[in-house]
Amino acid sequence: HAAAGSFQTAMQLLRQQVGAVNFEPLRELMLALYSGSRASFPLPSSLPASEAALQRNWRTAGPRGGLPSLCVTMPALVERLKQAYRATFEGRFVEALQSFQQLIHSCLMLVVENRTQEEEVHDLLRLCAEYASGLRIELARKDLQKEGGSPVRVNELAAYFTNAKLQPIHLMLALRAAMTTSYKCSNFESAAHFGRRLLDLNPKAEIAAQAAKVVKVSEHKGPDQNKMNFDARNPFVVCNQTHTPIYQGNALVRCPLCSATYQAAHKGLLCVICEVAEVG
Repeated sequence: HAAAGSFQTAMQLLRQQVGAVNFEPLRELMLALYSGSRASFPLPSSLPASEAALQRNWRTAGPRGGLPSLCVTMPALVERLKQAYRATFEGRFVEALQSFQQLIHSCLMLVVENRTQEEEVHDLLRLCAEYASGLRIELARKDLQKEGGSPVRVNELAAYFTNAKLQPIHLMLALRAAMTTSYKCSNFESAAHFGRRLLDLNPKAEIAAQAAKVVKVSEHKGPDQNKMNFDARNPFVVCNQTHTPIYQGNALVRCPLCSATYQAAHKGLLCVICEVAEVG
């Protein structure tokens, strides 16, 4: 619909299917889809250029069955995903967050032809939302640390980042930060916990040596000295509005588009992960 220039019906469908309420983040993408489905041909100087619609099924379309060409494809999104991964690994978290959110938006414009492709899109959506959630937590931690905020809260945010479902190479970064932050906060039991998880991922020798040392020292120093709202033994998801844990068994609501989690009290708010759909 967007590629064909029918923006109103495109927005109505998104509102019905994924609870979309904010279309501003999709504006440029919809316009790009429309522009990418058309071609302009120059004519003699005395005549205006001729415009034609590009069809992705031009071989079989017939006079009335044409479907607009699409500039958003799964292979293109996979390449952009690799770039977002690279930005995450290199610590360019603001850029990485923007990339993952843009990928979520682009997923809305994909056309799938079978159930397998549909599952691939859903998997990409969930992955991007997981990274966006984790990166927002890490950026909040860094901002709080720069402002000289509560060391315990900084420690909590570092711990929550390790709960995100990340690729091992990125999870190692989160675990190393949580281990170091916990140790500096005198939360030795937590430092040992994150250190052991880090060692389980078989990091480089230098990092493994540091983690092993932290685990050994922390185990001798005893329990956490500064109580955090974090229980490594109790499964939880993070509320993306408050950056606090929602432990198993407690009520929660999700974004219908990206499945981001929230405490039940935040039903009806605009999702901060996709910035498109209404929570709940």
